[in-house]
Amino acid sequence: MSWLDDRLRRAERDGATAMQWNELGMALADQKRWPAAEDCFRRAIAAGGEHAHYNLGNVLRQRYLPGRDRDLLRAAVHSYRKAVVAGCLEAHQALGMALIELGQYTEEAREQLAVAARLGDKWAVMGQAQLAEADGEPGEQERLLRELLTDEDPVLADCARAELGIVLRFDTRAAEAETLLAEGAARGQRHSAYQYALLLDEDWHAADRAEPAFRRAIDLGERQALLKLGRLLRRNHRARDAVAIFTEAATAGLSEAYAQLARAHRDLGERREMFAALDLGMGLGDAETFFEAAEIAELDDRRTEAEQILWRAMAELTHPGDLAMARVQLADQLIDTGREPAGVELLRAGIAAGESEAVNSLGNYYSEHLGDSAAAEEIYRTAIACGDDLARYNLAHLLWADGRLAEAETELLGLVTAGEPGAYRDLAELATARGLAAEAERYRSLIPRGRR
Repeated sequence: MSWLDDRLRRAERDGATAMQWNELGMALADQKRWPAAEDCFRRAIAAGGEHAHYNLGNVLRQRYLPGRDRDLLRAAVHSYRKAVVAGCLEAHQALGMALIELGQYTEEAREQLAVAARLGDKWAVMGQAQLAEADGEPGEQERLLRELLTDEDPVLADCARAELGIVLRFDTRAAEAETLLAEGAARGQRHSAYQYALLLDEDWHAADRAEPAFRRAIDLGERQALLKLGRLLRRNHRARDAVAIFTEAATAGLSEAYAQLARAHRDLGERREMFAALDLGMGLGDAETFFEAAEIAELDDRRTEAEQILWRAMAELTHPGDLAMARVQLADQLIDTGREPAGVELLRAGIAAGESEAVNSLGNYYSEHLGDSAAAEEIYRTAIACGDDLARYNLAHLLWADGRLAEAETELLGLVTAGEPGAYRDLAELATARGLAAEAERYRSLIPRGRR
């Protein structure tokens, strides 16, 4: 038993003060033991330690990051608000950034970031740059990011350069982006080096420079560059080199590398090694490897085995999003093989578990397979009432297909209100279909840059 586990056991047995619970929570958070840390911070709050709200918010946000569970991020926002009320200065920036991440470009987000910026928090300026993008003010966004390029915090300066590179790239200023990011890579800035490699990878004229750029990012510690480099090597028919890179990625702890490694072995006709990689990835609980194994079995016409893999995925995957995806894929298998009642039953079980994917898959089944628009609409509206934005998107397109264009517009505007500005693209297309050219142009001007 570690010293930390011993202290935790004694605190649970004998009780502890708010400060002690908070200290335990911070120690557990340092070890990335998020559920245990969350429990300690909640105990600190229950004991009167209002200062622990900020730490709780940070833990909830960390738990949100892997699977982007928005409920966790909303809970983090709630904690940050409590922390602001308790007088925690750091919470202003955290609250503003969390609201932006939720797509809530609200006055509250602006006020919190403004307070943080006045307090000297330069990371808040990054948030203000994102607000400028949402407001359709590219000049202001660029100005704010350039202001941070020479900041004394090297991580902040790197992130600002990488973000500015993305902005310039999507603004069709690729040459400027390349110069900016290449300079960052030369300075040893990890995020900029990675964005530089991604930019080169998208330009077939620069394909010969993409590989050394990814290797530079890898040398600077960007592990995701291993996966991108491996994919580049596979595209260039260098499967043997890709195997070496994906093996390095797996050794570095990227469990999703096993799915890519299996593909590279499959390219080489090395089925034993392919199955070994799939077994290792599934044993580590990597969702992508499960889905890759099922797809390979399907391609090999081993449908029974593909189905068994997906049943295993449902039994072993722990992240809600991964479990929901496994359920949908398995239901598709059942429906495609003439077992519609079993597939529908599986999806309804997912709906009962609150899985958005199951709701939308069942709605799509009724609308596309059965042609029952009324049943699909009912399913989508039930999900929308529970806050499901994807269901709203699907309903909008169902109404559009049925010729109910005004209703479709209402649902798309609801998506914008819910923090999905990308829906402006659909609104522009819908306005064009209705012959409203001026309205289409107005909606088009509101599409966030980079999505046009």
